[in-house]
Amino acid sequence: MVWIPKRLTRAQQEERRLEAARRFTLAEQTSQEIARDLGVPESTLSGWRQRWLAGGEAALASRSIPGRPNKGLDRERLERDLSLGATHWGWQTLRWTTLRVAEVVQRTQKLRYHPDHLRKVLRQMGWSVQKPQVQAREHKAGKVETWFKETWPEVEKKSSS
Repeated sequence: MVWIPKRLTRAQQEERRLEAARRFTLAEQTSQEIARDLGVPESTLSGWRQRWLAGGEAALASRSIPGRPNKGLDRERLERDLSLGATHWGWQTLRWTTLRVAEVVQRTQKLRYHPDHLRKVLRQMGWSVQKPQVQAREHKAGKVETWFKETWPEVEKKSSS
């Protein structure tokens, strides 16, 4: 049995340590062979062996993760909240920014997320960056069209001659 994935789950890591303990009891393989089969350095295997000798299989069991438990972001709720539009949440424009999304998450889910992390979450949810088109305030569609039809041909004629 060879463990190949680059990232193992906690359960898979524990399974691999317990497999090492099983092989320690059989004593059919050398440490080098066990380490190669399990895809770990011999130094790691040596540490597992010491823990196993001191406390048995229980010493190789997964340990609890320290720190505050992760509540997790409710992505379905976030999708519903964002679909209401930014103006629903009190902003003057429809534009969503990661700062605004972070504030909505704080208000609705009582979670604090860094805007840069939310950018990744939004991309995973299928949202993409939208760059608004910028137009001059003085922009008059009719005048621009007239300029292109009447003035631009004259400019082109002068530049080509």
